[in-house]
Amino acid sequence: LETSKSKAMLSAKQKLASFVQTQIKQIAENYSGERQAGDNIAEFNARFQQLTREVLNQVLVEINVIGDKTYKNGKGNYESYVALEARKKAVYKRLKELSMQNKSLSEKDKQLVQQMIDKAIQDCDDGN
Repeated sequence: LETSKSKAMLSAKQKLASFVQTQIKQIAENYSGERQAGDNIAEFNARFQQLTREVLNQVLVEINVIGDKTYKNGKGNYESYVALEARKKAVYKRLKELSMQNKSLSEKDKQLVQQMIDKAIQDCDDGN
């Protein structure tokens, strides 16, 4: 029973992390698209990916379990399902906090990242 529940939680966290990473990657791609050709986009993307991993490590601790079910199948084995949630605004706000503390980002990068994250938070407020 406990193994079934643990596997369900691990799977749910992996799927949530993948979804969050995709959302954050879209912010980075939008940012990269707005950068000028002379800027070192590859270097920024590498730093931003590291920042994303830091955020994911912290966000997965701050998730909410919104539902879980465990069943015993016909073979006597347990099957467990877990539904998790992470608030977009909370993820974006944490990303913003970490980006401001990140020493590898230039002040210009920090300002632009902050603007992009503020827009993402505003989009959440608008129902997106």
